[in-house]
Amino acid sequence: MASCYSTTKVACLFLVIIYGLAVASLADKIEYTVPWNKPVELLMFPAGKTFYPGDVLRFEYNPHTAAVYKVDIVGYNLCNIDQGTFLGDDGNTYYTIPTTGTFFFVSYPFQCLEGNALAIEVK
Repeated sequence: MASCYSTTKVACLFLVIIYGLAVASLADKIEYTVPWNKPVELLMFPAGKTFYPGDVLRFEYNPHTAAVYKVDIVGYNLCNIDQGTFLGDDGNTYYTIPTTGTFFFVSYPFQCLEGNALAIEVK
């Protein structure tokens, strides 16, 4: 964009604005480390945070004792993974938030019953 002629100034300005918005939206994405397998810390995890589409949740846990499932509110309330989506069990599971809404995550049912579950609201 070394030079913009008078007939293309509007187009150049438009491109600069679009580029700036794209860069700003990429810069605003946040990666959160979720203390999976730590029920007390997990309970406090969402406090004071505002989640947005594009943010990344990184579930960090012992791969020998846990897994991560995305479930609906029923699966969350009942600690039931039957209808859930398996996200991982390698100790380092990433989930990129796709849209607004409420998202629910649980581990194996016996761990979920001990508090290894997470609900977040995405703006």
